[in-house]
Amino acid sequence: MNFLRTLRTGLGLAWRDRFARRVGLAAAVLFTLAYAFVLPASMTNGAVGWVSLRLINWQLALWALALGISMGGVTGSVTALIRRGAKTRTAGAGGGVLIGALTPLLCCGPLIPIIFGFLAGLIPAIGGIGGWTQGFIATHETELLSVALALILLSLVQNARRLASPAACRPSRRHRQRLEA
Repeated sequence: MNFLRTLRTGLGLAWRDRFARRVGLAAAVLFTLAYAFVLPASMTNGAVGWVSLRLINWQLALWALALGISMGGVTGSVTALIRRGAKTRTAGAGGGVLIGALTPLLCCGPLIPIIFGFLAGLIPAIGGIGGWTQGFIATHETELLSVALALILLSLVQNARRLASPAACRPSRRHRQRLEA
């Protein structure tokens, strides 16, 4: 119960900051649109653009919405933390964005065969791994997107915890020096 109270308090503080709220909402819209363009890339042989929007289904739309809204929350909480002068954590969100965006692109695009073709020229023993890697990504796309969402949500929870802590209410040493000058 304490975990949920901390999460609600931290996210509530971020939501009360008007600038952080606007940044978070804009980021949520932009990330949702970006994921809506990128996620159907596994059905378009890696092509991203208007062609991929024609192939979006309700499952991919839900994934795009979940990933986009959670990234908007992370962006808003990071903005609120920065405005308070507290330390932020974005490594989890960065990993989640990377996994979420690269999974459909690496599945069926030409990037993996090019990379493994180049590496096979250097080390002939790894020549046949490229197809296996693409097959693995295509087969486990849902699990990889789940890991991406979990990393983003972990970053959101860490930032909410920092916002709710008393240390986030006082300015950092650098900001105190700036205020004293």
